[in-house]
Amino acid sequence: MKTLIALLALLAAVPAQAQTNMHREVPKGEVTGLEMGIEGALRVPVGGRLRWFVTVYEVVHGRALRPAADATLSAQASFHRKDPVAKAVTDANGHAELFFEVPADEKLSGSFELGVKVRAKQVTRQFDVSVELAPRYRTELEVDRQVFEPGEPVFAWGRVIDAARERPAAGRPVRVEALGAGRRPIAAGLSLKTDAAGFFHATLPAPAEAGARFDLEAATGDGAAVAKQTGLSTARAKIPALVVRGVPSSPVVAPGTEVTVDVVVRTADGRPVPRATLTGLSIPKGTEAKPVPPVLTDVNGRARVPWKVNSSGALVNVMGELQAVREGFGTAGGQVMVRVSRRERVLSWAVEGGALIPGLPGQIFVRLNHPDGRPVAGTELRLEGGRLAAATARTDEQGAAVFETTLAAGAPAAAADGGCAGDTVAAATLYVEKQEDELCLPVDPDATVRVRTAPLLEAGRAVEVRLQRVAAVAQAPIEVALLASPVPGRWLPVAETVAAGASSRVMLEVPADALGLLWVRARPLIGPLRHEVRGGGTAAWSAPGRAPRLQLTPGKGEVQVALEGAREAASGVVLALPVEAGEQLLDRLEGAATIPGGACRC
Repeated sequence: MKTLIALLALLAAVPAQAQTNMHREVPKGEVTGLEMGIEGALRVPVGGRLRWFVTVYEVVHGRALRPAADATLSAQASFHRKDPVAKAVTDANGHAELFFEVPADEKLSGSFELGVKVRAKQVTRQFDVSVELAPRYRTELEVDRQVFEPGEPVFAWGRVIDAARERPAAGRPVRVEALGAGRRPIAAGLSLKTDAAGFFHATLPAPAEAGARFDLEAATGDGAAVAKQTGLSTARAKIPALVVRGVPSSPVVAPGTEVTVDVVVRTADGRPVPRATLTGLSIPKGTEAKPVPPVLTDVNGRARVPWKVNSSGALVNVMGELQAVREGFGTAGGQVMVRVSRRERVLSWAVEGGALIPGLPGQIFVRLNHPDGRPVAGTELRLEGGRLAAATARTDEQGAAVFETTLAAGAPAAAADGGCAGDTVAAATLYVEKQEDELCLPVDPDATVRVRTAPLLEAGRAVEVRLQRVAAVAQAPIEVALLASPVPGRWLPVAETVAAGASSRVMLEVPADALGLLWVRARPLIGPLRHEVRGGGTAAWSAPGRAPRLQLTPGKGEVQVALEGAREAASGVVLALPVEAGEQLLDRLEGAATIPGGACRC
């Protein structure tokens, strides 16, 4: 997440000529300046929405700070200087939200200047910043492999994303080309249009000569969004003299187990190769002093050989090498793989919100699988630890279970082996029948709020956020923010509200364009300055909301109409037509499925 903090304190020691366009006459009084913090993006796509969450402070007598309630903010952009693009008024905590739509104007490119003018207690300050403009659309391009036969058709596919809305871009023109050295076209490019899901696919020929290198390039019609697949090459496939394949009798074994491997040797065109000599795996090797008979394939090209699998890993895939030789045919090799596991069950786990909070309850999510991936269902689990309240759970049909436990507050006890000790971890033991697993659970000693919400959210609707506090922040207001990640590793706020002191619940609006993985963050506001301190958070997934639908129920001489799924008061239109006219209308609309409410013959 990129956070921008702007200190706009007006100090008497600064010369007037050094303040340039930020200079304002300051009247006498207790408020001598302003300070403003901004959380939000400094990069926005053309046609997208720029959203900032700001906090305004008053500078009192040149040194002390206090939240500026009822301060007015006005944002003006260089692409539209006539009127402000956004206005806001701060709340009692000095918080406000500024947002506006960047025009989908092809003439806009590079960046634009944004000035935010803040006025509080007759003191005015302006903050100027340059905002980078990103292309409206983003193109993705994929191929199934990197090496192709000379002249072979190359199948490529991709999609175009509307970066302003993070939705697929339907009906967008795309140009796909195969380019050789010096960007020389290998063949005529293809002009395509994306389908309803934003996808496109193309087939272009690879270069006709072997050893050639080439690239694939897909660009939108205006050339602003380009995706490439580079380093592709051509090579003639080497047809092996023999094909060797081995299948172990068991795909999962314990360390040191000897498994039987069924081997088949064939020619490239599929004919069995009898009397081929096999070596590798654990096939006995003879010496001059003690020769052993060779292992040969039978008339069907088959043989059965031993393999003693050795591995020191708790769960690891082990590869074995196998060779076949047949005079007059040639030599070939193959690989055999098994999974080696020391355990009957494989455990994976995660902690709610990423870490436990001392003094507050929390959840630990567990999943049990057999080494081959099958879930372990209906198994009783028990969790114990020095600082943890003991808890039990049972796995469901997917092998998943949830523990509800509480981490005791206070200094952690030192671990006996020193492996899981300190303020940021807590040792625990998970008992699964006779199996024991030692866990080292993450702890956030500075966290103060447990955040809970529904794991699945509906975009465009409000969600209830439940808060549990430690005693130190029991009466503090809490800032609750919803963050989205437009690109990996970068989180930006898309919604925000403040829960009143001592409140355990608050409603948070999920914007209609906030889709996918989201993070719900809570930060208590402490002291007269409402300083944010570490709180807590949790993840959630947001999906598009369903449009309201009409439900028509025929009755005796009447039709009952109900509107389902409406977020608020809404209206609809019901058409009563003769059956013949109604059927003609439905045929023209390609069926009742295209009508939001559907139809009935009543």
